[in-house]
Amino acid sequence: MDNLDRTLAKVRAADKLNRMDLRDLVVAAGPAAVAPMADWIGHPEYSRFAVRALERLAQREDSHEAALEALLAGREDAESREVIHDIDEVFVRLGVKRPPVKRPSKAGEATPQGLPGQPGRRYWAMRTSGHRPDFVWAELKAGRLRQGWGWAEEQDLRRIAERRRAKAELSAAQLQAWRAHRMLATESAGMRVGDLVVTQNLPRQGRISVCRVAGAYYFEMPASAYPEDLGHILPVKLVVEDIDRRDGQVSEALRHAISLRPRLYEITPCGGDVEALLGLDNEDPDPEA
Repeated sequence: MDNLDRTLAKVRAADKLNRMDLRDLVVAAGPAAVAPMADWIGHPEYSRFAVRALERLAQREDSHEAALEALLAGREDAESREVIHDIDEVFVRLGVKRPPVKRPSKAGEATPQGLPGQPGRRYWAMRTSGHRPDFVWAELKAGRLRQGWGWAEEQDLRRIAERRRAKAELSAAQLQAWRAHRMLATESAGMRVGDLVVTQNLPRQGRISVCRVAGAYYFEMPASAYPEDLGHILPVKLVVEDIDRRDGQVSEALRHAISLRPRLYEITPCGGDVEALLGLDNEDPDPEA
């Protein structure tokens, strides 16, 4: 991982003309390079490099499936037509007739129905950076749920909301960051104190944890130089941790709900299934308990 981090630092320091020359160094890291490249798809400065590196990683047997999944997730997250076009061209070159789906539905298969949760409480699923799960997990345990697309102060969601209200033009970086706008309680579809969040792939791949929103969003870059794009923070309290998503405690409805690809989305129709993981009494009206 240290060698990969040093390589990524070289890529970030390189100018656009020479950056692509470093692609094969990244690809040489194999499966470990997939997560950081998946994160970079959303970065306007590094998105093209990331797509090209993932194309090469998809040609390796040991990282083929993970790279294809990363490209698909990046395509669904992308707002830039250029990035979407680049990814579509990669699928053509790889001979993929259509983007792969992780859990294809069988003919006639019905979507599992979830159970209602606490009245007035909303439920969310969040996927954050997969490159530094140790860092993200340590931050979560310290009460800070971090999300990506935040590498500059101008991307503070509160600032962006103000500019939107003033009908001011947004920069490319701000448009990227606004995908996380649900972290703002001031937004009509925003996360509020007492809501429950199911975090995907934390503390490690295939595991889930649940935390409760405990305060208002703020923006603060990590003290270390890397990770460099996890400035969005939601104060939380970790209430249950490290559950295998295949565990019998995880209902089929919840398992299906958290298999979707967006980084942050609402899963309130499965609120009762989330509550069941906590062993909470659904009569408890206190969201801070």
